[in-house]
This record gives sequence, C-alpha cells and structure tokens, in this order.
Amino acid sequence: MVVIGAGLAGLGAAWDLARRGCEVTLLERTGVPGGRSAGTIRDGYSLERGIPVVASGDRRLFSWIHETGLSGELLPLRPVESYQVFEGRVRAIRAVGGARVPRVPGLRRLDALRALRLPRLMRRYRSQLDPEAPERAARWDDRSVAEFARLYFGTSGLERWVAPAITAATLDDERELSRVAFLLHRVAVTADPDTGRVGGHAGVPRRGLHELACAAADRLRPRYEARATELRGGRGELQVDVEERKGGAPCSADAVVVATSASEAARIAEPLLTAAERDALTAARSLPGFVLSVALDGSSAFHPRQVRVPRPEASAIETWLEEPGATGGRAPAGRGLVTAAAAAGFARAHEAAPDDVVIKALCGELERLEPRLGRGILFTHLERIVVPRFEVGAYRRLDRFQRVQRDLRRSGRRLYFAGDHLIGPRPEDALVSGLRAAEALAEDLGDAS
Repeated sequence: MVVIGAGLAGLGAAWDLARRGCEVTLLERTGVPGGRSAGTIRDGYSLERGIPVVASGDRRLFSWIHETGLSGELLPLRPVESYQVFEGRVRAIRAVGGARVPRVPGLRRLDALRALRLPRLMRRYRSQLDPEAPERAARWDDRSVAEFARLYFGTSGLERWVAPAITAATLDDERELSRVAFLLHRVAVTADPDTGRVGGHAGVPRRGLHELACAAADRLRPRYEARATELRGGRGELQVDVEERKGGAPCSADAVVVATSASEAARIAEPLLTAAERDALTAARSLPGFVLSVALDGSSAFHPRQVRVPRPEASAIETWLEEPGATGGRAPAGRGLVTAAAAAGFARAHEAAPDDVVIKALCGELERLEPRLGRGILFTHLERIVVPRFEVGAYRRLDRFQRVQRDLRRSGRRLYFAGDHLIGPRPEDALVSGLRAAEALAEDLGDAS
C-alpha cells in the first residue's frame, strides 16, 4: 500500500493499515509530519499551526493517543475556560448548570429565549448529522450560518453566540459558511446533541499534538521530501511517480490513499480521475490563515482560557488561547503562552504582507483587547496556514464525490482519498478521514480475497 501525505489524515490511514498487517509506504513531500498539526518546540514552548483546543468527545483522537503510548504525556486534557470580547472588554461566558444556552456577553434576553429552539432543531436534523460522514447532511446544505442563525435566534444570537462559536473553530466567514458546519460542530462539542444540553468540554492536550504526529511517524518511517508527482495504473497495480533529492523511484502498490489537500489530490491523481471527481476536487475551496504564538515571561491566568472575538468588535483576531505554564506542559512553569488566529477577512487582506507586518498588527490587536498581553513578550512566531472551507454547497459536493467513490470501489478501483477537506477543519476530522479511507480499503481487499 502507498499513502501519500503524512498529515494527520495520512498518518491515521497508514497507522490503521499497518495495524491490520499491511505493508505501507508513506510519502511526505516536506521534512516533517503532521500537516496542519505540525509544530515545533522553542525554548520549552510548544508552537502550533492552529488553536490546540480539542473536544472531550474526540474519541478517535483519544484512542490514537492511547495506541501510540502518549496518554501519559498528552492526557488528561487541561479544561479550557471560555471568554468573549464584548464592547472592547474580555468577559467570561457563563455556563449555568445544565442550561442549554450559556450566558453569553451581548446576547439579548429575547434572543436568549429564542436560542432555546436549538434542541428542537437538533432533534429535527440529528439523524443526518454524522461528524464522521458529513455528506449525510447534504439535504440541509442550503443556507449559510448567518442566514440560519438570524432566522432562528435573532441578530444578537447570530453575532454574539452562533457565529463566534463556529468561526473560532473554522476560521471562516459565517456569511458564507454552510449551516451544516455549525450543526456538525454542535454535535461534536455537546454532551447530548439530541437535547442540546452541555456537559462535554473543550480542553488542551498537555503537550503539542505535533508530538503525537512525530510518535506515529517514528513507527511508520515515512519517506520525507518525497513528492508524489503522478499516479498511474488501472484496476490492478497502481504506480506512483516520486521526486526526491536523490532522484526517486516509482512506488508500485495494490492500493493508494491520497491524503493531501484537494488541489494536490487533483494534480497527483489526474490521470485516473473521472470528470465528476475532478470537478469535486477542483471546486473545493480554502482560505489563507495566520497563527501567531506569543511566548510570555509570565501569565495571570490560572487555567487555559480561550477568547472569541465577534465580528461587531471589528478585530484582526478571530480567537486566542492563553495558557499558563506548567512543568512538562506546553509552556515552561511560571511562563505563559498565547496562540492567536487571525480573522478570515484580515488573513485574506494580508495574504501577501511580510511576516513582520502581520506580527506587528496581530500583537497590537492583542494588546488593545488585553493590555497585559503586550507586556513581557519573550518572542513571537508566525505560521501561515491554509484552511479548508465548507461554504454553502460544499456538503452537497461531498455527497456527490462519495457516491462516485462507492461506485468506483465496486468496479474494482483501489484509489482512496483522505484529508480534512473531506470532513472538517479540526484534528479529529483529519484523523477520521484517514481512518475512513483505511477502513474502506481493508473492506475492499477483504472482499477481493
């Protein structure tokens, strides 16, 4: 078997196939594993390419952490307290007992009452909401988050409750993002999505997720700086042409999993794609993004806290996470770490700007919203990322793509696709896409035997 791409999707696929006894060749065009979950350690600080918050219900991710033997280093999660900016000030979001809707700063009383409609809506949609197969919700992919939330929860419900929650998770624009993304996010982060009751929680792994990627890669031994250029073959053997610094040699395999971005998958698999597949992959959209890490010489926070910044606050920042240091943690004991993600509009407008310009703007915005964060900065680190988009129509496109995949599998083709563009933007989503591809491949080979 050949797996192309050593992000979480590719690592997950290769890991599952190897666990099943398959011989796997894993190709990675860069020199490090992890994809958007890659990161690095600098002076004891864990620097990430995203906001490292996961949900307590991310069962696939937790299972993989246990399988790699890293549960002692990464778990249990450090619970994250939720805050939101309102009228230029950072204020706490209060979860009251088993209330279905937390007390959100700026959420008007009437719209808070409207928010009680959500459990009924979730019961209506629930049978089609599967975070591991999001295309099942294609029938609801006809409105944006903004249209959906304004209709059911009013303007303040949209601006102060629904939009900040989903845009902090996706780094996308609620005016274009499909309402399916919000519904799936709700299923992923609530303890009881059928009733809408809270109880699940968000948390931060005690070490960076890039350490999980590295631990898996150490066992799988990817071929680094090996760029897959073209995929050829038919119903029998497939061949992957590979460029490496020392020339490279083609890889032959019974089956191939392409675990890359949609555009890269379209390029690599071009000779074998049907018109429907080509259209689906080339239609997939992405956004540029910035993630800024700020190492502090101290922190007044006692627990990790995530701050969301609603659109009415007109900020360059979508969300940030502040973590106090801890022994063996993501920041040294007695220090602090802030990880901030830029708002979608700012990222698009500054895509071509030099790093120092972006860093200055984001640091200035952090200091404006939380003045104490501007003091005691030891160093900053900027990551440029690409975020998959799930705009209105994306889930209908995914549904068509997966139906084509099922037809081609039945005809004997052994080419599979994985990647966060097929599921969602979170680490759990990327991993699920890889495991889903591996499970399909194993099922097909089992049928063939």
